[in-house]
Amino acid sequence: MATFDFVTQAELRASLDRDAGELLACMEAKAWKAVHVLAGSLIHATLVLHLQSSGIAKEKELLSLSLPELLDLCQDKQLLSTRTLTLSSFIRPYLHLLHPDPQIRLRESPDETGARIAQALVEIIVTEVSAGKKRSAGVTSEQVVAKLQSDPSAVTILDHLLRKMNDTELERLILDSIPSAYIEAGRTRGAQPSDLTLQNLSRCYREALRLAPEETKRKAAKKYIGVLESESEHTVRVYEAFFLRGEHLEFLTGEEQTLVKAHFFASLSGNFSPALVEAAEGMGTYLESEEEARAFFVPLVLRMIDEKDESQQAAIRERIAKEYRITPERNRRMLRSWAARFKNSLARGDRQMTVAALERLESLF
Repeated sequence: MATFDFVTQAELRASLDRDAGELLACMEAKAWKAVHVLAGSLIHATLVLHLQSSGIAKEKELLSLSLPELLDLCQDKQLLSTRTLTLSSFIRPYLHLLHPDPQIRLRESPDETGARIAQALVEIIVTEVSAGKKRSAGVTSEQVVAKLQSDPSAVTILDHLLRKMNDTELERLILDSIPSAYIEAGRTRGAQPSDLTLQNLSRCYREALRLAPEETKRKAAKKYIGVLESESEHTVRVYEAFFLRGEHLEFLTGEEQTLVKAHFFASLSGNFSPALVEAAEGMGTYLESEEEARAFFVPLVLRMIDEKDESQQAAIRERIAKEYRITPERNRRMLRSWAARFKNSLARGDRQMTVAALERLESLF
C-alpha cells in the first residue's frame, strides 16, 4: 500500500495511514461499499493536500470543493497525469453511496470490481503525488537523517544539505524525522548522548531550526508542550536537553512559558547534564521574577563550583554570564547579591578554590 510520507503533519499522516489500513481490511472482508467510501475519502484528502502545498489555493477554499471539482482543478493546473485523471473519473460518485436521497443513494451499486479499481486508484494517485513531492523537494528529511546515520562526517556539510531542502521538508525534518530517529536510537540500541550520531542529529536539529521559517519554529515550540504534557519521561528529557532552547520560549504563551520553565528548573536541580547548559541558551530573557532567576541561576552556579572538569566548568560559567547579560536588571542585582553572600560564607569555611571560581564568575558580571 502506498504511504502518505509526503504529509508533513504527523497526526494527519497517521490518520490517513490508518484509513488506508482499514481499506485493506474492508477488501479482505468484501465490504465493497466501505472500500469505495474510504478510497474516495483518501483521494479527496490527498488532492486537497497536493493543491494546497502547490500553492494553487488556500486550505479553506480547497475544503469547500467537491472531489470532481478538485480533479478538475488538478487537470487545469496540470498537477496529475492525463492517465491518472482519466482513471479518476471512476471514483467521482463515491459520495452518492452515502446520500440521504434514496434516488441518489441507490443509483450506484458497489461491487468487487469497482472496489478493486477504487483501491488501485488510491495507490496510483498517492504514489504520483508522493513522487512529485519528492522530485520538487530537493533533499528530503529522510535522506538527511539517513546520511547522518550512515556517514558521521556528513555533519561538515549540514548547511549545504539543509539549504537544498524546501520549507515543507525542513519542517518534517524538525517536527518528525530527527526527533523520531534520536528517540528510536536510544530505545533500540541503547545509544547515549555521547554517541556521535546522536550528537550530529541534535546539531542538525538546531541548524535546521535556525534556517526554518518562523511558523515552523512556532510549531516546534508547541510540539514540546505536547511532549511535556503526554509523553514518557525519557522522551521529555530528550526534548528538553537536545531539542529545546530557552530562546524558543518566544513562540509560547505566558502560561506555556511558565510550564516549560518550571520543568527546566526542576531538571537543573535534579537531573543536571551538560546538555541542559546548552539548552538554557536564551532563557535569561524570560526570567520574569527574582524567584525564577534564583531557580535558574543558583543550580548553575552550584554545579559550576563543584565541577572538576575545567572545560565543563568553563561552559557553565560562560552560560551563566551570557544569560546574566540578557536577564532584567532586578535579576542581575539578585544574582550579584546572592553570589557575594555565598562567597563570604565559603571564605569563612576556608574553601579558597571555590571562592576563586566564584570570583572568576563575578568578573564576568
